[in-house]
Amino acid sequence: MNLFKKNISKSELARSRQEVEKRLREQAFLETRTLMEGLQADVQGLTGAQAEQHLEQYGQNVVTADRRETALQRLLESAVNPFNLVLLLLAAVNYVTDVLLAARPDYVTVVIILSLVLISSLVAFVQNQRSSAAAEQLLQMVGNRADVLRDGNYVEVPMTQVVTGDIVRLSAGDMLPADLRFLTTKDTFVS
Repeated sequence: MNLFKKNISKSELARSRQEVEKRLREQAFLETRTLMEGLQADVQGLTGAQAEQHLEQYGQNVVTADRRETALQRLLESAVNPFNLVLLLLAAVNYVTDVLLAARPDYVTVVIILSLVLISSLVAFVQNQRSSAAAEQLLQMVGNRADVLRDGNYVEVPMTQVVTGDIVRLSAGDMLPADLRFLTTKDTFVS
């Protein structure tokens, strides 16, 4: 169930999240056998065919973003920062003293200060764009994988291929590949 489609209202999204949370809480307290039956799975792991069927039925294990900001929104965020606010205050004071109250208006200082604000905002925007693009490329390069029990053996699969009912083996330093319930643990710490 994709909870982050753009055409879902905020109240529907909140209601969907509450339903999912309620289901997860209920499943957290089920006996292991009952849980596995409900997930059409087994403590011995899924077969390759079952995993393929679950992947078709539930889709890939990916988180989708709610919505991306437009370039204009990111530019406005880059413009509104303490440094620029101080410069804008100085520009306003300079405008009053050098233009409005002066016998001979002088716009040079105000134009220079506003130019600095514009340049500062554009530099921050470009740096933000470049760092976002670099982060996206790094995420695509990093192949997060998980050990799952398939056909009686633990195999390494991409996290996007982890499906409902998979038995996942976690080791120190592993990322949790999905919402999951611990069947057995030893010295488990989650951060």
